[in-house]
Amino acid sequence: MSYPLSDAGRPPVIDLRTKTKPRPRRSGFRIRVRFGRLLVVAFLLYGVSVFAGQEVRVHRLKVQEAGVQAQIRQLQQANQALREQIKQANSDEYIEKIAREQLGLVKEGEIPYFNGVPGDPGHLEKGPGY
Repeated sequence: MSYPLSDAGRPPVIDLRTKTKPRPRRSGFRIRVRFGRLLVVAFLLYGVSVFAGQEVRVHRLKVQEAGVQAQIRQLQQANQALREQIKQANSDEYIEKIAREQLGLVKEGEIPYFNGVPGDPGHLEKGPGY
């Protein structure tokens, strides 16, 4: 029995170790991509992007919180200063000072002295030596 020199028309030989038909080799570089690995890589990239986005958002919220806290402290200080002004405005010394300066009032026994236009005690002109 003589065999022809070419394998044309013969069924391919099966490799007994893997029980698969040998594949013809392709020339050039070829990357083997498996769907499962591609899916895992895509899922990991998605997870990293979501995590990074959340970290950026948390950082922005912390910066905003620090700004609001600083504004709260500033407003509390302004509120305390206004309370001190109210307390001072209700004191007898402050009321007397305003009555003397703006209304031109005097106590009993004092002699009023105006260095300005008669009848206009609210706009006193302070000259040299006053």
